[in-house]
Amino acid sequence: MNNTNHPKTEFNIDENTLVMMEAIRRILSEFQQKLLIEIRIALQEKKYPIEREWIKSNEIKKILGISHGTLQTLRNNGSIPFTKIGGVIFYSREELNKIFKQKEFQTSK
Repeated sequence: MNNTNHPKTEFNIDENTLVMMEAIRRILSEFQQKLLIEIRIALQEKKYPIEREWIKSNEIKKILGISHGTLQTLRNNGSIPFTKIGGVIFYSREELNKIFKQKEFQTSK
């Protein structure tokens, strides 16, 4: 059977290039293995889930169980500090935790 539809492609790679390609492959493989080990160690050292420093409005509404309007009111009256970047509103987890602790302390008196 004559296979004239698929021309044979030849690569002329000299021995030095092949040696260099194999060295690069070996270096990348070693790097990959070391990186995976470091990631596994880092994940094992974390005993708690990673929490983002900034939270978006949708997540705040779910956490507090409030509507969009209520969240807007809390922003407007200064009850909840926020930052607006490019039209997206963010809330500092640290600041919110401070507010919750302060409110908890006030209600326990």
